[in-house]
Amino acid sequence: MWYSSVVYAGNGACDYCSGSRELPDADTRAELLALGLEALVPYRGSNVKWRSRCTACKKVVDPTLCNARKTKYPCRYCAQRATDPDVAVEIMKEAGLRPLAPFPGSVKAGWKAEHIACGKQVDAVLDKVIQRRRASCIHCVRYGFKPGLPAFLYLMVHIALGAAKVGICNEGSGRIRDHERNGWKQVLISPLPGYHAMRAEQHVLDRWLLLDLPQGVSRLDMPQGGWTETVALCDHTLPKLRKDFHTAVAATLEVGRGGHSKE
Repeated sequence: MWYSSVVYAGNGACDYCSGSRELPDADTRAELLALGLEALVPYRGSNVKWRSRCTACKKVVDPTLCNARKTKYPCRYCAQRATDPDVAVEIMKEAGLRPLAPFPGSVKAGWKAEHIACGKQVDAVLDKVIQRRRASCIHCVRYGFKPGLPAFLYLMVHIALGAAKVGICNEGSGRIRDHERNGWKQVLISPLPGYHAMRAEQHVLDRWLLLDLPQGVSRLDMPQGGWTETVALCDHTLPKLRKDFHTAVAATLEVGRGGHSKE
């Protein structure tokens, strides 16, 4: 190991710490899990940001393996959540909530907030927001969605983020193209009346909530919006996602015909 490589290039004297030695994906995943983080995408190097989820607070983070090894709290949210009001506000916003009052000082205390999607006031509890990862509401009108017009229910995946997303949009809205421009790929789509599409989407989200599936991406990953309706592919496989989609459509159409949902 040359001195110039260590000091000037910043490579480090240890092959493992510098990332110059290739390590098996399974071994690094096990190491990361032991540190309290679950990998969501394949390992690409110890100095490369690694999309992971904290096993304690369920937040999505991007530490390098080297940094995760060095710090007491590999998850930046767990390191600051209990004492940093700014982090608490960020968590609320990522879940679709706008705080209407200062952080109450405890993750267990009630916190008045506005549900950004519909503008209605709610009494949120940060601890529950962290667990549920979303603040979905069937009465919301997102991105100009008009329930009285024809619509689509769609399922998309983002391989690099290791996530899937369910969503709704009106015909000709361009919403799906917005996601595609940001790396998302369409998997399934079903034309439905607007109100049916809303019910079907909520059916899928309720299913994910019942399974206690954390949100798959963060607000920063989706500048076009829609992060609250995502899950990680490592938590819910594509075949299961397809089943959720088809079940939701079938159940919604059954109710629309005056029957009863099978679930």
